[in-house]
Parts: sequence; structure tokens; C-alpha cells
Amino acid sequence: MKAIVQYEYGAPEAVLELQDIDQPVVGDDEVLVRVHAASVNPADWHWWQILQLYNRLLALAPSPVVALNRAVAVAEVEGPAAALTLVDGLDLGGYPLFHAIRADLLRRLGRDAEAAVAYEAAIARTDTRPSATSCGAAVRR
Repeated sequence: MKAIVQYEYGAPEAVLELQDIDQPVVGDDEVLVRVHAASVNPADWHWWQILQLYNRLLALAPSPVVALNRAVAVAEVEGPAAALTLVDGLDLGGYPLFHAIRADLLRRLGRDAEAAVAYEAAIARTDTRPSATSCGAAVRR
């Protein structure tokens, strides 16, 4: 797999190299970020492995936000309908990413009117312009 590798500090054009690397193996004491950071392209992510890590995290430190993040992995492994069922069971109505993730799942299921409402809910709950702008762009698609 290809990855951007950095061995020293400096300007990106001077220190970043695209290289072939071995498939990363996440150990017991490593965090999920390593799996994401090892990939240049989301298509290279190993969602089944990410889901297994979220299963472990949910067992160790259960929280609605961990469950929401796990649902994102479920969407990639089992499909958006399975993930939407999980998301709709969470009590995260005040959390903007809950609504943004729910909107994306609805969009992927072709439920565009419901997705637009969920994107608007995400926009209404965010306090940063870039987040609101990206959700607004999704509503206009």
C-alpha cells in the first residue's frame, strides 16, 4: 500500500515522500489513528479491522460518541442501513456530528429530503464556520 511518510521536520514539499509500506498491524497498545494515518486513500482503509477496534473500545470505554464512531465503521462493513439503525438509537441530539453522520447515511440510502433536514440540524448545532460551510455544501448537492 502507498503512504505519505515523514522522517523529519520541515516544509511538506521537502520532507514528505510517497512510499510503498507494509500493511499496518495495530497492536493491543496502539490507537485507531494509526490505521487512518497509514492510508493516503480511504479506499485503502480496512474497515473490518477498524470495526473490530471500535468493538474493543466500546467494551472498554462505552460512550455514545464511541458508539457513533463505531456506526461509521458499520456503515462501511455492513452498509448504511445497518449503521442508521445504530445511529437512530443514540441520544446525541445536541452533537453536530451525530446529525452530520446521520445525514450522510440518509443520503447514501437515497433519502435526500431527510438527509437535508439532518444536515440543517448539524449546521444549527455547530459553532464553527468551516463545519457549517461543509454541511451547507452537502445540503446543496
